Amino acid sequence: MISIGPLDTTLPNLVRLLFIPVLTWAAWRDYQTRRVPNITWLPLIVVSLSLYGHDLLTAWYAGFPTYTTIQLVFGGLFLPVLAVGLWAGNLFGGADVKAIIVLGFGFATYPTYYLPTVAVPIVTPTLGIFAFTVFTNAAVIGAVYPVVLSLNNIIQHSPPRLAAYTARHRETASLADLHGRLIEQDTQNGRQGLDLDVLRMYLQWRGITLPELQTNPEQYRTTTPNNPNKPGNGLVTDGGHTPQQTTKTDTDSRRTPDATHDDGEVENRTEEDDPWAVDAFLADTEVTYGMDAATIRRGLNTITTEETVWVSPGLPFFIPLTIGFIISLTYGDLAITVFSTVL
Repeated sequence: MISIGPLDTTLPNLVRLLFIPVLTWAAWRDYQTRRVPNITWLPLIVVSLSLYGHDLLTAWYAGFPTYTTIQLVFGGLFLPVLAVGLWAGNLFGGADVKAIIVLGFGFATYPTYYLPTVAVPIVTPTLGIFAFTVFTNAAVIGAVYPVVLSLNNIIQHSPPRLAAYTARHRETASLADLHGRLIEQDTQNGRQGLDLDVLRMYLQWRGITLPELQTNPEQYRTTTPNNPNKPGNGLVTDGGHTPQQTTKTDTDSRRTPDATHDDGEVENRTEEDDPWAVDAFLADTEVTYGMDAATIRRGLNTITTEETVWVSPGLPFFIPLTIGFIISLTYGDLAITVFSTVL
């Protein structure tokens, strides 16, 4: 045991506390940018594998007790396979998978920290799979957010579609600063529409800002940029405010003029139709986050004709995962408390 002030624990458990600042920082970055830098994972991989190796050696010297062996197999085999499976099914993002994997290896055995009056975690499950406790805590926390959002919408906005109950009512002028996806209003229940990361990529590709798009929609609906920019990856800094390289020559380089107006503007032929130059944009874009041309066009039409829209906020699971991790270290298993209270 090692004593640091009022805290008593083992050296491996002390090392495990290093996960707190790293995951907290990564969660903050994910909240701001919906991206977790790859550099986050290198130190966590090294630490988690070292801790897993220590747990394996300890179990080997003890003759692989049944309880500890179950923990090691679950943390080092079952959880990584489960996380990858959820990622393959598009239920998890890349950061979520990596977090579950490093927690599975790093916390194969359940940590305990002794304070003067209490040992934490306070509530521990019978099986004692720490990473699974983190996962269930994250699920409980993640379920609270849409409920609160729905109640707020019912009280303040009376959403017109079922899907909008878990969305936010936003002005279209603010979309360049937001994350999430539009809720389309052309169906009874609504559906997920344009991803706002893709909107920023589109604006960056055209070299324009969101106000420019909304001020001159017809110009950008009927023209294609001669020298488009690289689309970027949809960060808030990649489009919508001040593009890295502004391309103002949105005269069509691919369409044949059908008529010339008195003011010198060119009207393009409808048979060579690529509204908003979306096909050209997709041809220059490697990652589109599942967006097809029709969805992008509907989103652009909505943004340039409506003053307000419903936006699904798309809260990253990594954030409740990090909160669930900290709760798992201190309070323990929320699911046990919820079920015992309800039942």
